[in-house]
Amino acid sequence: MKFLLAVFLLSSAYEVIIPRNEKLCFGEDISADTLLVCEVHMRDMKSHSTISISLIDKDGTILHQKGPVKEDKFSLISTNAGSHSLCIQNNQPMSSVVNFSITSGVAAKDYSNLSLAKDLKESERRVEKMAESMKEIQKELQTIKDRDAEMTYTNETIQSRVIIYSFITIVLLLSLAILQMMYLKRFLKSKKMI
Repeated sequence: MKFLLAVFLLSSAYEVIIPRNEKLCFGEDISADTLLVCEVHMRDMKSHSTISISLIDKDGTILHQKGPVKEDKFSLISTNAGSHSLCIQNNQPMSSVVNFSITSGVAAKDYSNLSLAKDLKESERRVEKMAESMKEIQKELQTIKDRDAEMTYTNETIQSRVIIYSFITIVLLLSLAILQMMYLKRFLKSKKMI
């Protein structure tokens, strides 16, 4: 199994060639409670080739699995933050060309249906989209702050351990130097050189 870690922006579409009987995984780091829409289809829909598709979260839990299929479109809301992997398995003894797109966050939400359902004007729909974008930015900022606090704690812990280790090393080296001097002095006295 080959694993490719890709950092996707808000919306991305890719075309890959999957070798025969191979599995390729593409990862995206998304925060909790984020909408994720995936669309996967084979370029040559007329062939007898099929693929298997699975979406796995950072804990190894399978969130979506389907196959063998020629195409699949699904959406879900992430329950936990972290790297989510879209894995595509080529089930055939020949290479397959697969197109896939992953959209997450505000870009994944369809606002055209929202404006029809709530009878909103174009400007109101844009304001709604901007408000959700701001919420997503605030959530990402909070995630970054949490990670920064965790890294700061880790850094301070490692720093204190290095200081303790350095102090113990210096004490041991000084003790060893004193013991060597005492041994050498005793040795030279026994040989009557001092």
